[in-house]
Amino acid sequence: MQSYIRGVALFVIAFIIGFYTNAILMVRPPEAIISLMRTGEKTTDITKQRLSDNDSNAVKISFDGHKFDPQYISVPIGKRIEITNKSTSTLMKLRSNEEKLRTERGYGESERFIVVLMNEGVYHVDTESVPDAKLEITVTKQAPVEN
Repeated sequence: MQSYIRGVALFVIAFIIGFYTNAILMVRPPEAIISLMRTGEKTTDITKQRLSDNDSNAVKISFDGHKFDPQYISVPIGKRIEITNKSTSTLMKLRSNEEKLRTERGYGESERFIVVLMNEGVYHVDTESVPDAKLEITVTKQAPVEN
């Protein structure tokens, strides 16, 4: 039993010495590791591009504490709508004739409310704290795709 423990201990010590010796002496990583690192960079670039593309697919609306900008928008079904509170002093608690456009709580400065509407219609939105701030969202059918 004692020789078994010594054998395991020697194996662990040899492994640690070999690992750190290799790490210290290895000047250039193997080509396989370099290619994996390059693949990771490409994946990161593609992900950043897709995220920026998604941002352009959203209709952005801001609330400054007094009004929405823009106040009237028309979007196709399935388009993402982002409403951002730019006010430093007024919470943005949305009220609407559409349940998806109502918020349970007030959104603070720089917080975004994001929604996708899947039904045609005209939806009216205002805020609990500033009822005179009006937003009208018209959702229409998407244009047919041309081949």
